Amino acid sequence: MTNIQLKIEGGTRSDAKHLCRTCRSAVIVKGGAHSQETAWCQQMGRFVPIKVAECNRYLDATAMTVYEMEQIAWLLITKKAGRQIGFQSPEERQRETNAPPQSPPR
Repeated sequence: MTNIQLKIEGGTRSDAKHLCRTCRSAVIVKGGAHSQETAWCQQMGRFVPIKVAECNRYLDATAMTVYEMEQIAWLLITKKAGRQIGFQSPEERQRETNAPPQSPPR
């Protein structure tokens, strides 16, 4: 007896994870039962009645934003009068400018 595997195009996905659970734009509301879960999408401004498997407005909450990466980045300093060539940490950059840390853009 031979094992045959079929691939069904456009069928129900059995491996689908609910993307909203890891999206920055989602507000998840859960009830007592496992089936009592809904998501509010801040990008679309409405409730999402299905378990989303793919979304073109998905923003991964586990990944850093550009702003967050800029805040921890080391700058490469090129030769200027009275300065050495090298890297400057975010803390050194903060001390040099004597400015309070910026808040993230909204």
